[in-house]
Amino acid sequence: MEQAGYNVDKSMSAGQRRLAPASAGVLLILLVLACEGTDAAAQTAELPDTPSAVLLSNVSLESQSTAVPAYQHARLPVCAPMRPDLSPEATASLQARDKALRPCREENPIQTVVSSPYVKPLTPDQKFKLAVHDFKDPFNLAVLTAGSGIYIASNAHNPYGPGFKGWGRIEGYSLVQDAQGEFFGTFLIPVLAHEDPRYHRMGHGSIGRRMLHAALHTYISQHDDGRVMPNYAVLGNYVIGAELANLWIPGTPVNAPSTAKRIGLGIAIDPAGTMIGEFLPDIARHVHVHSGLLQQIVNVVATGNPNTPP
Repeated sequence: MEQAGYNVDKSMSAGQRRLAPASAGVLLILLVLACEGTDAAAQTAELPDTPSAVLLSNVSLESQSTAVPAYQHARLPVCAPMRPDLSPEATASLQARDKALRPCREENPIQTVVSSPYVKPLTPDQKFKLAVHDFKDPFNLAVLTAGSGIYIASNAHNPYGPGFKGWGRIEGYSLVQDAQGEFFGTFLIPVLAHEDPRYHRMGHGSIGRRMLHAALHTYISQHDDGRVMPNYAVLGNYVIGAELANLWIPGTPVNAPSTAKRIGLGIAIDPAGTMIGEFLPDIARHVHVHSGLLQQIVNVVATGNPNTPP
């Protein structure tokens, strides 16, 4: 046993003697590399940062300081809007400075009602997207469906027929007529006239002034560059819609007095929509429903986004 232990110790000491030079060489190499790395780090620390490095560092620090969790983004205030008296470059500088001072969110341009008096003008493509958005809006479809059902139920001798068959026919006509109105009133006329098809809320001031502002929108609109202009989209859309209805809507009187009456009635009741757009966000701001689904419905009606409170 002692002889075996001696042989093992002897073999281990021999192996250690063979590995000793190699281990010393490896340690020496590592020591040299470490010294070189330390010298390089010291030299790098003594050199000043390049301008691009400084800018990147500042941007990184700003993004870290102004980063906002996604669940809080919807509650942020709207960033500084555009101003027609400033150039796009000056406006962008003001918006960047405002965003650096306090977190804010950009207002969604693809919506019928906007809260900022000056927002980025819509491109023709965005105006088309807004028309599609307005048409397929669930509340718009629900109103059309409910209106068709009420009409059939209250008038058994209507030109569309009774029951579900008549309801289906009038629903189809209503959808096509609504799509036609969005095409002309939100897309085609605004693109040709360079008109902003959205309603710009006043959002402050007395109730009387805000009601007047909403009522005048039927006749006065805003150019893409922010200037005041006639509302060709609303006025022209009622005329085009009445004339086209004479061609294909069942039961429509096609004489001139009836057509003029329908145009005048449409223009007269048009301010009702802008009144809702003006005051509904203020009302919804004080409505806090415990049900998450109902609160999302209130948010959609007021702001167009289920996650954005008014």
